Parts: sequence; structure tokens; C-alpha cells
Amino acid sequence: MNTFVEKSYDFGNLRAPVPDNSSSTLNLAEVFPIIAKRIASVMLVRHVALWLPANYSDMTYRLYYYHSPTNIDERRRHSTIRRARDLEPAEVDKIFEISGTPDPECSRPIENEDNLRELGITRYVFVENNNEFLAILGVSKNQSRDSVSAKNDRFLLKIRNQMANLIIRHKVTEELSLRREWDSFHRLTAFIIHDLKNLATLQSMTLENAKHLNQNPDFVADAFATFTQTTDKMISLIASLSIQRGQFTLNQQPVNILEVIHNTFEDLKLAQRTGVMITTKFPPQDAPPIILGDPELLQKVFTNILLNAIQSLPKGQGAVDISVGATDPGKIIAAIRDTGCGIPPEQLQNVFRPFQTTKERGMGIGMCHTRSIVEVHGGHIRIDSQVNRGTTVELEFPRI
Repeated sequence: MNTFVEKSYDFGNLRAPVPDNSSSTLNLAEVFPIIAKRIASVMLVRHVALWLPANYSDMTYRLYYYHSPTNIDERRRHSTIRRARDLEPAEVDKIFEISGTPDPECSRPIENEDNLRELGITRYVFVENNNEFLAILGVSKNQSRDSVSAKNDRFLLKIRNQMANLIIRHKVTEELSLRREWDSFHRLTAFIIHDLKNLATLQSMTLENAKHLNQNPDFVADAFATFTQTTDKMISLIASLSIQRGQFTLNQQPVNILEVIHNTFEDLKLAQRTGVMITTKFPPQDAPPIILGDPELLQKVFTNILLNAIQSLPKGQGAVDISVGATDPGKIIAAIRDTGCGIPPEQLQNVFRPFQTTKERGMGIGMCHTRSIVEVHGGHIRIDSQVNRGTTVELEFPRI
């Protein structure tokens, strides 16, 4: 929830709420209409306009907001004005007057003041900060008298200064928001790339086995099925890049953990993996370990952990044990133990942090992704490891 304060932007008795931290979103389109209305009320003017720099030029300004009791011609709504030159130091705090007839001998800071006249603007001031031109603020003629009071001038310059702070704040929050969106996109992309690498690894393992099994009709048929399934999953993952936020969408249903593990074994072709001894310890079939979850996401969990276990085995030789049991009626524990190289203590403490990896060519995404999936299922993950002795990963899920 955003917290709002009213200490910085009072706009002459008008206290406009503004987020009190730079990470909150400040929407200038919501704030400026309030400011413009106040300017019109205090200065007794009919028209107030704000121009912001156009994206394509720092000398061209596009009409951003126009306050008027009458409707604006749609053609004027998109009108632009162009700054002719930089301001002299003495002109920074100057309020420029637009005379009825342009003086060709006078070097005006705006080239096409006629566009201001068409909107009824007779006076304008530049909004700047540290020699950066942020905007142009214009007002029409005072309705009650021809002369311009010093009080109104002070008010307009005060508003100009406040507008500079607001625009800078607006730019900062937009930049932070854009950065967060890119960070979210990069995180999602990293997760997807990691899953694509797992699928590519599966295809690579199948090709490796094909060196000595390519004459086996059953293996050839199975290999084609594997490439079909993994290709479909790759296409699905690539399509998921259109998701704007890296959040999980759970397709929850009763899931038998043993079926998820069995499907993972099938996808990874562990039975065909030479040099790896797989042992299992599962509960009896009449007491299946059922949890509420998404079978595809859960299979990603076991795929990540089993691939890590296999890849940790020295020269691809060793043992992987998988057990499923219950410590109490409400919990299911799945444990994967390997006899691999293990994880050093200094790396173990960061194993769940994104972009931290123990692999030479790893991305540091797998265990972070795994923990996110486990936790979204209401579960917990624990890792115990000893260098040169192996690693144990325990997954705990609430049982139905």
C-alpha cells in the first residue's frame, strides 16, 4: 500500500497528496489537472496549459494538458511549440508575455508563439532544473483586470518550482517502474531458459544413448516420442514469454507424488542412463501420497533436482536414491539423495538465491525456481550436503 504525505506540494493552499517514497507510482496525468484547476482559481484565468518535451527532440514541446472552460479543438490538442534558444541566466525566473502583435526584432525563446495565442495563452514560464528544460507552463490573461499583480507572479513562479519537483519525481518513478518491469521480464526469461536447457539436456541424453541403441526399434520409437514431447514443451515455454509477470498459475488437482516421479523418470529416460544406479523406496499402493497441486509444475521440481543429482556424479557414475514417506498424517516427505560431489558450505547458504550457481555453466536459476514452486504449493524444501559425499534434498508437502 502506498503511503501519502502532504508536506511538499501545497500549490498555494492546495494540498495535493503525493506518494512519500520514490518507489511509489506518481501519475502526473492525475496530479496536474488538480494543479491547473487551482492555478485558474487563484490567478483568475480561464486557460492553463502544460507542454512537455517531445520524445524526438529536446527543443520541441508537445501539449500535455489544457485546462479551459470550453472544449479544445482536436487539431490544437496535438499542437507543438518549439524552443528557439537557451535561456539567459536572467531569464530563468522570467515570466514571458505574449503581445498581441509579434515583434520580428525581438529574439523570443519560443519560435511559434502563435500556437500559444490560439489556445488563449498570454504568459508562460519555463520549468527547468539544473539547466534541463522540463516543461513550459502557460496561462491566459487575468479576467478581472488588465494589470498583472506581483502576487500572481510570485504564485506562478512558486507553482513552476513545484512543477519541476513533480516532473522529476514523475520521471524517476517511471524509470523505476520500467526497471522493475524489465527485471520481472528477465527473471521470467531466466526461468524459461533454464527449463529449455533441461529439455535440451533430455534430448542430448537421448542422442547419446542412440550411439549404441539406434538399431533397437523400441528405442527409436521411444526417441521419436521423446523429441515430440520435449519439442512441444519448448514451444509452450517460448509462448509463455508473453506473460507479463513471472507468477505461477496453478492448475490445482489431487496429485499422486509417485505418478509425478514416475513421469519424471520416463521423461529423463533414467532406465537407459548407463552408470547411474537408481533405487526407490515408496509407500504401498493402497496408501498413495496425494497432495493438492499442479502436476506439470511439480514435475519441474523433480526434474530440476534429479538432473542436479545426476550431473553431480563424478564422471556420470554413482547412485541416486528416491524415497517418499510421511512423518505424520498431514505431511508427505520426498527425499532425493545422491553420491555426487556435494556443495561447499559457503555455496550451500546461497543455493536458493537467483543467479547463484555451483555449476561451471549453470545459470543459478534451478533451485530458486524449484523453491518457488514448492512454496506456492504450501511446501518446504531443505538441502543437506557434504563435499565429496553427496547431497540430500527433502521436499515436504501438505497431504490431502
